Amino acid sequence: MIRRGSVSACNPISPDWSIRFSSAKHDREAAWMDLYNPTFYAGRVPVFYMPYFGYHTDNKRHSGIVFPRFGSSNTEGTLYEQPVYLAPYDEWDLEVWEQWRTTRGRGETGVFRFVDSAHS
Repeated sequence: MIRRGSVSACNPISPDWSIRFSSAKHDREAAWMDLYNPTFYAGRVPVFYMPYFGYHTDNKRHSGIVFPRFGSSNTEGTLYEQPVYLAPYDEWDLEVWEQWRTTRGRGETGVFRFVDSAHS
């Protein structure tokens, strides 16, 4: 168990983003990190708090929920977009975005990607 700390993929001296937490638990066998009471920072500014956040610590592809996107427009209103990434096989993946707009309503969009064979 780790007590108080932060993680980031940026420069450790002055990171562009970081996640600070009250405690964490790393399972090496499962390649999984549990963070408790994480706060997401943009530079030194706290942006988002969650009671729990977990993520894989290996470099393999995994399905999961991607960080949401927010926006606003004069014509479409406020936007909330929740991406979901599906990677069931090494040969293909699918990313789906569920969108909610206050003026336009709800919608979905997505991207399907596949790996070309050596002979295609």
